[in-house]
Amino acid sequence: MKTIHIAQTLVIALTAFLFAACSQDEIEQVKKETSPELRVMVNHPSAITTRASVNDEVTSFENGDKIGVFAVDENGVEVFANIPYQFDGSDWVLADQNKRAYYSDDYTYFAYYPYQEKEHEYWENNYWAEGATVNDYFYQLISDWEVQRDQSSLKNYNASDLMTGMGDKISGGSAVSFSLSHNMSLLVISIWTRGRQSNRISDISGLNSQACFGSDSGENLIPYNDGATFRYIGKPGVQVTLYYKDSEGATIEKTSTLKDAGYVAESWFEY
Repeated sequence: MKTIHIAQTLVIALTAFLFAACSQDEIEQVKKETSPELRVMVNHPSAITTRASVNDEVTSFENGDKIGVFAVDENGVEVFANIPYQFDGSDWVLADQNKRAYYSDDYTYFAYYPYQEKEHEYWENNYWAEGATVNDYFYQLISDWEVQRDQSSLKNYNASDLMTGMGDKISGGSAVSFSLSHNMSLLVISIWTRGRQSNRISDISGLNSQACFGSDSGENLIPYNDGATFRYIGKPGVQVTLYYKDSEGATIEKTSTLKDAGYVAESWFEY
Protein backbone atom coordinates (compact mmCIF):
# COMPACT_ATOMS: atom_id res chain seq x y z
CA MET A 1 0.00 0.00 0.00
CA LYS A 2 2.84 2.33 0.81
CA THR A 3 4.39 1.73 -2.62
CA ILE A 4 1.10 2.56 -4.35
CA HIS A 5 0.74 5.74 -2.30
CA ILE A 6 4.27 6.84 -3.23
CA ALA A 7 3.56 6.16 -6.92
CA GLN A 8 0.35 8.19 -6.78
CA THR A 9 2.20 11.04 -5.12
CA LEU A 10 4.86 10.96 -7.82
CA VAL A 11 2.21 11.05 -10.57
CA ILE A 12 0.50 14.05 -8.96
CA ALA A 13 3.82 15.83 -8.48
CA LEU A 14 4.87 15.11 -12.06
CA THR A 15 1.51 16.39 -13.39
CA ALA A 16 1.87 19.58 -11.37
CA PHE A 17 5.42 20.00 -12.64
CA LEU A 18 4.38 19.55 -16.26
CA PHE A 19 1.46 21.94 -15.85
CA ALA A 20 3.75 24.54 -14.28
CA ALA A 21 6.16 24.06 -17.14
CA CYS A 22 3.49 24.97 -19.67
CA SER A 23 3.81 28.51 -20.89
CA GLN A 24 0.97 30.99 -20.63
CA ASP A 25 0.74 30.88 -24.42
CA GLU A 26 0.25 27.10 -24.37
CA ILE A 27 -2.46 27.37 -21.73
CA GLU A 28 -4.10 30.12 -23.75
CA GLN A 29 -3.97 27.92 -26.84
CA VAL A 30 -5.87 25.19 -24.98
CA LYS A 31 -8.51 27.77 -24.08
CA LYS A 32 -8.78 28.82 -27.71
CA GLU A 33 -9.24 25.25 -28.92
CA THR A 34 -11.89 24.39 -26.35
CA SER A 35 -13.78 27.68 -26.01
CA PRO A 36 -16.97 28.32 -28.01
CA GLU A 37 -17.08 30.79 -30.88
CA LEU A 38 -17.98 34.31 -29.78
CA ARG A 39 -21.43 35.51 -30.82
CA VAL A 40 -21.89 39.27 -31.10
CA MET A 41 -24.83 41.64 -30.81
CA VAL A 42 -24.49 45.40 -31.29
CA ASN A 43 -26.77 48.22 -30.14
CA HIS A 44 -26.61 51.45 -32.10
CA PRO A 45 -26.66 54.68 -30.04
CA SER A 46 -29.83 55.85 -31.76
CA ALA A 47 -30.68 58.52 -29.18
CA ILE A 48 -28.33 60.89 -31.00
CA THR A 49 -28.48 60.65 -34.76
CA THR A 50 -24.98 61.24 -36.02
CA ARG A 51 -25.13 58.47 -38.59
CA ALA A 52 -27.66 56.19 -40.15
CA SER A 53 -29.36 55.22 -42.73
CA VAL A 54 -30.28 58.85 -42.15
CA ASN A 55 -33.88 58.33 -43.23
CA ASP A 56 -36.43 60.27 -41.17
CA GLU A 57 -33.69 60.70 -38.56
CA VAL A 58 -33.82 56.99 -37.67
CA THR A 59 -30.38 55.54 -37.09
CA SER A 60 -29.47 51.95 -37.78
CA PHE A 61 -26.63 49.81 -39.01
CA GLU A 62 -26.66 48.90 -42.66
CA ASN A 63 -25.97 45.62 -44.41
CA GLY A 64 -22.19 45.31 -44.77
CA ASP A 65 -21.22 47.52 -41.80
CA LYS A 66 -18.30 46.11 -39.80
CA ILE A 67 -16.98 46.41 -36.26
CA GLY A 68 -13.61 45.35 -34.82
CA VAL A 69 -13.71 43.18 -31.67
CA PHE A 70 -11.01 42.81 -28.98
CA ALA A 71 -10.64 40.73 -25.82
CA VAL A 72 -8.37 40.92 -22.78
CA ASP A 73 -7.95 38.28 -20.10
CA GLU A 74 -8.25 38.63 -16.34
CA ASN A 75 -4.68 39.95 -16.18
CA GLY A 76 -5.34 42.71 -18.69
CA VAL A 77 -3.41 40.89 -21.44
CA GLU A 78 -4.84 41.22 -24.94
CA VAL A 79 -6.05 37.82 -26.16
CA PHE A 80 -7.14 38.79 -29.65
CA ALA A 81 -7.40 42.09 -31.51
CA ASN A 82 -9.41 43.67 -34.32
CA ILE A 83 -11.48 40.63 -35.28
CA PRO A 84 -14.01 41.84 -37.89
CA TYR A 85 -17.73 41.16 -37.49
CA GLN A 86 -20.09 42.18 -40.28
CA PHE A 87 -23.79 43.02 -40.20
CA ASP A 88 -25.73 40.90 -42.72
CA GLY A 89 -29.00 42.77 -42.34
CA SER A 90 -30.16 40.91 -39.24
CA ASP A 91 -27.15 39.39 -37.44
CA TRP A 92 -23.46 40.11 -36.84
CA VAL A 93 -21.28 37.36 -38.32
CA LEU A 94 -17.54 36.70 -38.42
CA ALA A 95 -16.30 38.50 -41.52
CA ASP A 96 -12.97 36.70 -41.90
CA GLN A 97 -13.02 32.91 -41.53
CA ASN A 98 -9.24 32.92 -41.14
CA LYS A 99 -9.61 34.77 -37.84
CA ARG A 100 -11.34 33.41 -34.77
CA ALA A 101 -12.89 35.05 -31.75
CA TYR A 102 -13.94 32.91 -28.82
CA TYR A 103 -15.89 33.31 -25.62
CA SER A 104 -14.73 33.07 -22.02
CA ASP A 105 -16.27 34.31 -18.80
CA ASP A 106 -12.78 35.49 -17.86
CA TYR A 107 -12.45 37.91 -20.77
CA THR A 108 -13.44 41.55 -21.11
CA TYR A 109 -14.58 42.51 -24.61
CA PHE A 110 -14.37 45.77 -26.57
CA ALA A 111 -15.57 46.86 -30.00
CA TYR A 112 -15.34 49.88 -32.27
CA TYR A 113 -16.99 51.09 -35.49
CA PRO A 114 -16.20 51.62 -38.34
CA TYR A 115 -13.79 48.74 -38.85
CA GLN A 116 -10.29 49.58 -40.06
CA GLU A 117 -8.83 47.00 -42.43
CA LYS A 118 -5.15 47.69 -41.78
CA GLU A 119 -3.35 46.77 -38.61
CA HIS A 120 -2.53 50.04 -36.91
CA GLU A 121 -0.39 51.45 -34.16
CA TYR A 122 -3.72 52.21 -32.43
CA TRP A 123 -3.77 48.63 -31.17
CA GLU A 124 -0.22 48.73 -29.82
CA ASN A 125 -1.22 51.13 -27.06
CA ASN A 126 -4.49 49.56 -25.96
CA TYR A 127 -4.53 49.52 -22.17
CA TRP A 128 -6.83 47.83 -19.72
CA ALA A 129 -6.81 47.53 -15.94
CA GLU A 130 -9.44 47.33 -13.25
CA GLY A 131 -11.27 50.63 -12.98
CA ALA A 132 -10.41 51.74 -16.51
CA THR A 133 -13.06 52.67 -19.09
CA VAL A 134 -13.61 51.82 -22.72
CA ASN A 135 -12.20 55.26 -23.59
CA ASP A 136 -9.03 54.37 -21.69
CA TYR A 137 -8.73 51.18 -23.69
CA PHE A 138 -9.24 52.91 -27.04
CA TYR A 139 -7.41 56.09 -26.04
CA GLN A 140 -4.99 56.03 -28.98
CA LEU A 141 -7.70 55.23 -31.50
CA ILE A 142 -9.92 58.08 -30.27
CA SER A 143 -7.04 60.55 -29.99
CA ASP A 144 -5.69 59.87 -33.49
CA TRP A 145 -9.02 59.44 -35.27
CA GLU A 146 -9.34 61.49 -38.45
CA VAL A 147 -12.72 62.41 -39.92
CA GLN A 148 -13.30 62.75 -43.65
CA ARG A 149 -13.04 66.29 -44.99
CA ASP A 150 -15.60 65.51 -47.68
CA GLN A 151 -18.61 63.86 -46.03
CA SER A 152 -21.00 64.45 -48.92
CA SER A 153 -21.36 60.71 -49.53
CA LEU A 154 -23.00 58.43 -46.98
CA LYS A 155 -19.91 56.22 -47.11
CA ASN A 156 -17.57 59.04 -46.05
CA TYR A 157 -20.06 60.35 -43.50
CA ASN A 158 -20.32 56.94 -41.84
CA ALA A 159 -16.56 56.43 -42.04
CA SER A 160 -16.09 59.54 -39.85
CA ASP A 161 -18.40 58.43 -37.05
CA LEU A 162 -16.17 56.60 -34.56
CA MET A 163 -18.09 54.60 -31.96
CA THR A 164 -16.75 52.37 -29.19
CA GLY A 165 -18.21 50.11 -26.54
CA MET A 166 -17.50 47.49 -23.87
CA GLY A 167 -19.25 44.14 -24.12
CA ASP A 168 -21.87 42.84 -21.70
CA LYS A 169 -21.88 39.06 -21.37
CA ILE A 170 -25.28 37.47 -21.95
CA SER A 171 -26.20 34.86 -19.38
CA GLY A 172 -26.51 31.29 -20.60
CA GLY A 173 -24.58 31.58 -23.84
CA SER A 174 -21.37 32.50 -25.59
CA ALA A 175 -22.69 35.91 -26.64
CA VAL A 176 -21.60 39.46 -25.88
CA SER A 177 -23.70 42.57 -26.45
CA PHE A 178 -22.03 45.87 -27.29
CA SER A 179 -23.79 49.19 -26.69
CA LEU A 180 -21.73 51.62 -28.72
CA SER A 181 -21.27 55.29 -27.89
CA HIS A 182 -20.28 58.17 -30.16
CA ASN A 183 -16.77 59.53 -29.80
CA MET A 184 -17.23 62.31 -32.32
CA SER A 185 -19.49 65.37 -32.31
CA LEU A 186 -22.09 66.44 -34.85
CA LEU A 187 -22.84 69.76 -36.48
CA VAL A 188 -26.34 70.03 -37.95
CA ILE A 189 -26.84 72.85 -40.48
CA SER A 190 -30.34 73.97 -41.42
CA ILE A 191 -31.22 76.12 -44.42
CA TRP A 192 -33.65 79.04 -44.07
CA THR A 193 -35.49 81.27 -46.50
CA ARG A 194 -34.51 84.94 -46.70
CA GLY A 195 -36.28 87.90 -45.19
CA ARG A 196 -37.83 89.03 -41.97
CA GLN A 197 -40.36 86.20 -42.08
CA SER A 198 -37.74 83.55 -42.81
CA ASN A 199 -38.57 79.92 -42.23
CA ARG A 200 -36.53 76.76 -42.10
CA ILE A 201 -36.70 74.82 -45.36
CA SER A 202 -37.77 71.30 -44.41
CA ASP A 203 -36.84 69.64 -47.70
CA ILE A 204 -33.34 70.36 -49.01
CA SER A 205 -32.95 67.12 -50.96
CA GLY A 206 -32.53 69.15 -54.15
CA LEU A 207 -29.39 70.90 -52.86
CA ASN A 208 -26.05 69.36 -53.78
CA SER A 209 -23.47 69.29 -50.99
CA GLN A 210 -20.55 69.67 -53.36
CA ALA A 211 -22.15 72.65 -55.11
CA CYS A 212 -23.18 74.34 -51.86
CA PHE A 213 -19.98 73.81 -49.86
CA GLY A 214 -17.24 72.68 -52.26
CA SER A 215 -14.37 74.70 -53.70
CA ASP A 216 -12.03 74.53 -56.67
CA SER A 217 -9.12 73.95 -54.30
CA GLY A 218 -10.84 70.97 -52.72
CA GLU A 219 -9.99 72.20 -49.23
CA ASN A 220 -13.47 73.03 -47.94
CA LEU A 221 -15.35 70.89 -45.43
CA ILE A 222 -18.38 69.33 -47.11
CA PRO A 223 -21.29 68.01 -45.03
CA TYR A 224 -23.77 65.26 -45.80
CA ASN A 225 -27.29 66.13 -47.01
CA ASP A 226 -29.84 63.90 -45.28
CA GLY A 227 -32.75 65.54 -47.09
CA ALA A 228 -33.74 67.82 -44.22
CA THR A 229 -30.41 69.21 -42.96
CA PHE A 230 -26.71 69.17 -43.74
CA ARG A 231 -24.63 67.19 -41.23
CA TYR A 232 -20.93 67.23 -40.49
CA ILE A 233 -19.13 64.92 -38.03
CA GLY A 234 -16.02 66.31 -36.34
CA LYS A 235 -13.78 65.89 -33.31
CA PRO A 236 -15.23 67.22 -30.02
CA GLY A 237 -14.31 70.75 -29.04
CA VAL A 238 -12.73 71.77 -32.35
CA GLN A 239 -13.77 74.72 -34.47
CA VAL A 240 -15.00 74.02 -37.99
CA THR A 241 -15.46 76.61 -40.69
CA LEU A 242 -17.96 76.08 -43.50
CA TYR A 243 -18.21 78.11 -46.70
CA TYR A 244 -21.75 78.07 -48.08
CA LYS A 245 -22.72 79.32 -51.55
CA ASP A 246 -26.23 80.73 -51.45
CA SER A 247 -28.78 80.90 -54.28
CA GLU A 248 -27.46 84.31 -55.36
CA GLY A 249 -23.89 83.05 -55.72
CA ALA A 250 -22.52 84.71 -52.58
CA THR A 251 -20.21 82.72 -50.31
CA ILE A 252 -21.01 82.92 -46.61
CA GLU A 253 -18.47 81.81 -44.00
CA LYS A 254 -19.45 80.52 -40.55
CA THR A 255 -17.30 79.04 -37.81
CA SER A 256 -18.86 76.74 -35.21
CA THR A 257 -17.37 75.03 -32.15
CA LEU A 258 -18.32 71.38 -31.86
CA LYS A 259 -19.61 70.12 -28.54
CA ASP A 260 -18.57 67.12 -26.46
CA ALA A 261 -18.57 63.59 -27.88
CA GLY A 262 -22.04 62.45 -28.87
CA TYR A 263 -23.62 65.89 -28.72
CA VAL A 264 -25.10 68.05 -31.46
CA ALA A 265 -24.20 71.63 -32.31
CA GLU A 266 -26.38 73.64 -34.67
CA SER A 267 -25.78 76.20 -37.37
CA TRP A 268 -27.77 77.68 -40.25
CA PHE A 269 -27.49 79.50 -43.58
CA GLU A 270 -29.97 81.42 -45.69
CA TYR A 271 -30.93 79.91 -48.99
